[in-house]
Amino acid sequence: MKTKTLLPRVFTEKDTLIEPNINVDSYFQKVIKYIPGEIIAFYLVFNKFAIEEGKTGFLVLFFIGLTLTPFYKYFGLKDQSKKLKTPWFQIIISIIAFTIWVLALGDFNEVQIVNYNPFYASLILATFTLTTPILEQIFEFKKK
Repeated sequence: MKTKTLLPRVFTEKDTLIEPNINVDSYFQKVIKYIPGEIIAFYLVFNKFAIEEGKTGFLVLFFIGLTLTPFYKYFGLKDQSKKLKTPWFQIIISIIAFTIWVLALGDFNEVQIVNYNPFYASLILATFTLTTPILEQIFEFKKK
């Protein structure tokens, strides 16, 4: 069964209770779907221009991306057939992931907002990305 969403939605065991024809996503599929690639691409298009503007330009771009993420994900992941509930966990994870991606790209360092260490930023990004499906299972288990 295909749901009518605009963006790739994570399908969990909870979704199969509502719609039995859905296959639960594999761990690797979930890792990919939790990354807000479109918003990160939007950010990357403008980040060098924003950094040239200084802290204000960077912060404006960062907050636009941060604000755009939940709206973009909400309307893109919403099941148009209205069988499945809105995947709030995926939306929230996308907001956090966007922030971590920007941190890992090193742009906070460019405008000297935080004491940046590329090793820790990369480690946080990799750890968060790879553990998100595990967090989803813990979150889903507690909601049962």
